[in-house]
Amino acid sequence: IRYLGTSARWRDIFELDRDIVGKSHFDVAPGAPDEWRAVCRRALDGEDVRAEQDLFVRVDGLHHWLRWEAQPWRLGSQRIGGVVIFVEDVTERVRIQRDLRENERRLNAIFETAMDAIVTFGGDGAIRSANPAAREIFGYGAEELIGRAVETLTREPAASDEVSRMGRDGSMNVIGQRRVVRGRRKDGEIFPLELTVSEAGLDSGRLFVAIMRDLSPIEAERRRVNLLRAELARISRMNDMGEMVAGLAHEVAQPVAAIRNFSAAWRRALALAGKPPDMNLLAKIEEQARRASEILTSLRNFIEKRQPERCVVAVAALIDDALKLVLLRSQAKIARAPVPAELADACVRADPIEIEQVLVNLLRNADDASMDREAPEIVVEIGKAGPERVRISVADNGVGIPPEAASKLFSPFFTTKHDGMGVGLSISKGVVERHGGTIAFRPNRPRGSIFEFELPLQSCGGRLAKTLETSKAEFSVAD
Repeated sequence: IRYLGTSARWRDIFELDRDIVGKSHFDVAPGAPDEWRAVCRRALDGEDVRAEQDLFVRVDGLHHWLRWEAQPWRLGSQRIGGVVIFVEDVTERVRIQRDLRENERRLNAIFETAMDAIVTFGGDGAIRSANPAAREIFGYGAEELIGRAVETLTREPAASDEVSRMGRDGSMNVIGQRRVVRGRRKDGEIFPLELTVSEAGLDSGRLFVAIMRDLSPIEAERRRVNLLRAELARISRMNDMGEMVAGLAHEVAQPVAAIRNFSAAWRRALALAGKPPDMNLLAKIEEQARRASEILTSLRNFIEKRQPERCVVAVAALIDDALKLVLLRSQAKIARAPVPAELADACVRADPIEIEQVLVNLLRNADDASMDREAPEIVVEIGKAGPERVRISVADNGVGIPPEAASKLFSPFFTTKHDGMGVGLSISKGVVERHGGTIAFRPNRPRGSIFEFELPLQSCGGRLAKTLETSKAEFSVAD
């Protein structure tokens, strides 16, 4: 196997000198593998020998992949006079193919192990592939989804039409947009589904990739959290009610004693005169009985376990009901500031018990903070917080809030009281935000705290709302 001629490319690949004609290949390249000797023998015997990928390690240690072919070189009489070897360096091609295979394995691993459903479909809307998560979420077998229309997986006609129409008329309404639709499982169950569709351009046509996430567990957890939040709020109200029992006993005892006295006077008058006495006495009995009933009803509504129910209610009425509950135990002088004329009939759409709980919590906190003052005072004020919002503030002249605690006031289980649970302000924040409002704290000057929350105003619908007096009204337990 002595060289008769070589190309420049051959010499570059094998790092050979130009002056090699007449020299044996195996003398020039002593490191050539033994397989090359066998290849040359087979070519000299008349066989065409080839390889598409063959690893060649150069003297400098570099690895090359070669595609080669060895053919017999025939003389005019068809006698074999030698071997012609063609070589092509395909290292770059092998690298690209290897990278493509690696990418394919990587993408396939993502596709197969993704927690979200991944479904691909073509321009005709027919599903081409579905990963295990998609089959599990929608309840289909490994091959059942292939070939089905993609709109099979969603319940909403509008979303189904948009997804299936993308391939037919080029509609791009849902490409790249994350949206929540209603999915449909194989058994017909409807469930919330987050859908994102992207497009990949292929030589064979358009391919769409839909990534879907089952929101059922999230919705179930949200419902559970809401139930726990409602239960925590009820427990908080029960705790408030426990502190009101002493005041309740005193407050209800007054109308009950009055009823007994008026009833005894009725009997005495009837026994002496032989006829019913003045009807005004009966009216007084009814008034005292109604007063006792209202007190008990307010407390029962405040602590009972019930579903939230929103309605249009006057802001002044909410404050009145909260004051009735707080006055059962408060020793402070509670004052209501004059109400601006434009807010005299202000209404909000709210759950009265929930907003009442917020007010009771703020009033109780104010009462606790100012109990050590010689003249404890709490001021409730209604103001405008914007074109369509009302602000309700509760200010006290108590000990105030330490600066380092101000940023954590509304965090769950954080409290500045030595015997507090740390849930009142957190619950209040959640209630106000669910009503579309905000709640905040700021220091009072020269002493104390101001807690205030805002709510969106609502038209009272022509009904006469219960209003506050425009002049300052003062309340205390003695009243």
